[in-house]
Amino acid sequence: DGIPDIVQTGWIVPAGADAWTNDKWHPAGSLTNKQKIFSIKIDLDMNWAQLTLIPSYTEVSSLNVDNMLLGIATSVVKSLGTGQGRDSQQYTAEARLASPADSAVKWLVGYYGMKMPQQEMNMQDPTTYSDANWHFVNKRDPDMTHALFGQATVPITDRFRVTGGIRHSQDTNSTDYRYGNSQVPPAHPLYADTNGTGVYDSGWLHYEQDVKSTTYKAGIEFDPGENSMLYAQVSTGFKQGGLNMTLPPKVYKPEELVAYEFGSKNRFMNGRMQLNLEGYYYKYTNMQAQLPVEYTVAATGSTERAQAIFNAKEGTNKGVDIELDYLVTQNDKVNAALALVDAKYGELLIPANPDFGGGGNLQLKGRQVAMSPDWCIKLGYEHTVNLDNGAFFTVGFDTKISDGYWTTAEQYLAGAYQDRYTRSNFNASYTTEDGKWVTSVSGKNLENHAQTNFIVPFYRRFVNEPRTFVLNVSYKF
Repeated sequence: DGIPDIVQTGWIVPAGADAWTNDKWHPAGSLTNKQKIFSIKIDLDMNWAQLTLIPSYTEVSSLNVDNMLLGIATSVVKSLGTGQGRDSQQYTAEARLASPADSAVKWLVGYYGMKMPQQEMNMQDPTTYSDANWHFVNKRDPDMTHALFGQATVPITDRFRVTGGIRHSQDTNSTDYRYGNSQVPPAHPLYADTNGTGVYDSGWLHYEQDVKSTTYKAGIEFDPGENSMLYAQVSTGFKQGGLNMTLPPKVYKPEELVAYEFGSKNRFMNGRMQLNLEGYYYKYTNMQAQLPVEYTVAATGSTERAQAIFNAKEGTNKGVDIELDYLVTQNDKVNAALALVDAKYGELLIPANPDFGGGGNLQLKGRQVAMSPDWCIKLGYEHTVNLDNGAFFTVGFDTKISDGYWTTAEQYLAGAYQDRYTRSNFNASYTTEDGKWVTSVSGKNLENHAQTNFIVPFYRRFVNEPRTFVLNVSYKF
């Protein structure tokens, strides 16, 4: 019909349209999440230490119904397709021993454990399909984490302190998969294993990964004055690797980080002004990036698609953060923040997107990390009017000005770059003299422009809310 489809336009919004209105090619879907969390915190004062125990259980149920926003790219017209549901559970336990509140040396030791029971992803027998295609089923086996940690801050003088910490963890994740075909042709290499029936079943195949890691932190703090502190620290970080849901499962490596941070925290003018400054340099190894991939299964010769996590080699993230809060008068407060960022990917050659084409074989080395604008400015102002009857009225305004940035590692895709933008909000509230009644009105995204918040697989783009006004009335008993 002459209307460009999503393969041609990507996420670019046509003239005269907006990012919040669905067209006939992309009917509105729904995402339903239900979460239950049961947790108990037990604190015990043993004089020489404080004991804290925190067991918890989390249950999550989700149902996603949409057409993957692919529109006519997959011949899905005015149809939402099938729903995708998933239930998961998680058990955690944490135990901590901490120094008494009046102790000169501040220390903390503890244990953290987590277990996620088996998750059945797709359990239909792969030999029960009536077509001649290869079918795959998989399930996640229980994932487990065990970690021991400790940290201590020791005063060398009344103005100089040193801090050291360490954490050791062991992560286990595993998966099972199975594949089959009810109509294996005689010419296929696996036909010999069907006893002449043409029905092949691989049985369950098990893959497991155990990863151990030790991270540390070392830092110093110095108080040049009563209301100022200088600090510097070096620390390491670790993001668990795992198994991609490919066939067979391919291992992706843990993401490791060495972070150098230094800065200053200050209060001036009898506490009316607070100024914080921080500089940092992060060095990443095996930074993780999730990308869609199309690949050939060696055992069957079939072509499959999956969301796989790739590892980039050494990358960096360095920058400066400046934050200012200033009580200009008893009734007027301003705040400002500036972030300067230079975040670059390490070496990683990413494949073409199997759904949306694109250049493919894009080398990310030296390119801007997704969702990392080079600079961002935040400004805010708040004014309070005190009334004779003891009530007060407050009005505030804030704005964020951000440089442009890439929204995904797949930088060859149409519409993948978020342009520079400004987004502003306001709020006004009235509070009665006894503080029990509060009436407020607020406005978000006054410019009414859409910006990308984050990207999820299969080319789904989540944007911020349109211009929105909210009226709220609350009462405290």
